[in-house]
Amino acid sequence: MKNFVRCLAAVAVVIFSPLAAFADVYLITDLKVDVTDESSAQARSKAFAQAKVEGAHRLINRLTSYKDRTEAGLVINYDIANRLASAVDVQDEKQSGTRYLARLSVKFDPNAVSAFLNVFDVPYVDSQAARALILPNAGAGVVADEWVAVWSGQASEHTLAPWVGGVREYPSMSTWSSVAQDVHRNNASRAVIALASASGGAYYVRMKEVRAGEEEPRNIGSAGPFNSLEEAREGIVSYLENDWKARTIVRADDQTSVSAIARFGSRAGWVEIEKSLKSSRLVKDYQLQALSSEGADVRFVFVGRPDQLATELRASGVVFSAAEEGWLLESALGR
Repeated sequence: MKNFVRCLAAVAVVIFSPLAAFADVYLITDLKVDVTDESSAQARSKAFAQAKVEGAHRLINRLTSYKDRTEAGLVINYDIANRLASAVDVQDEKQSGTRYLARLSVKFDPNAVSAFLNVFDVPYVDSQAARALILPNAGAGVVADEWVAVWSGQASEHTLAPWVGGVREYPSMSTWSSVAQDVHRNNASRAVIALASASGGAYYVRMKEVRAGEEEPRNIGSAGPFNSLEEAREGIVSYLENDWKARTIVRADDQTSVSAIARFGSRAGWVEIEKSLKSSRLVKDYQLQALSSEGADVRFVFVGRPDQLATELRASGVVFSAAEEGWLLESALGR
């Protein structure tokens, strides 16, 4: 598998919300440990080792698909996890003479993880989808206040599909113009309507995406059954992450050379388009051919399918599409 340049998330600016920033997908948080040994120091040492192994499993599951890692037969033991981990941080802890109880975070080395996955030829993605504001909507059999309470005050930044929960119920056919203010207020750049319903003692959720420039919500898919609304929330989060992986993981070394026209109405628009191209893990050999006050001619090579590149660029506010005159790059807000 060809090594791809990792997405430089720190410089990828979301055009809809200048304050939004991509988080570190190589950081695994909230690892709970409870270890008893002959002394608290020994218990603490074992707890850190456990956290590294569990964290490594979570990270590999985050970056890869179930099918790919299963077919590769990946096995993660302490020696491997220890090589991949770069630091362990304590979120909170309690200890006695022989017991260590804590919540830990483990930071993993991107280069070490990449090398490990490449040895087994496992494709992966470490770029993030655009941050989403989750819009709860209660359907048949679901109490609106309970569904909203599951999301209110909740957020996750280090996943492949970062999100923040809405604090009220939204209409099932919410449009961009009706939710844009709330999306921006939450430093997000898209919204996902979560339509929950209950049937036969279980919960089901349909998801629709709302974005700038697309007044009609796009159907994402359905998930369920779930035993509780809390389980439904976790199921949706997992679904969104897997959806992002399915659309962006590249499993071939095919490369395509393209010439494209970039359209923009301001210098800021051009800066966003160029940053998105330069930071994309799929784009290489980028060249600026010509630049004017309203447009630019660019050339570059990309790996994977056109729809995969379009999906990744869309996460940073740039639309990549085909037109009669060739490939176009536009700011999503300027369309």
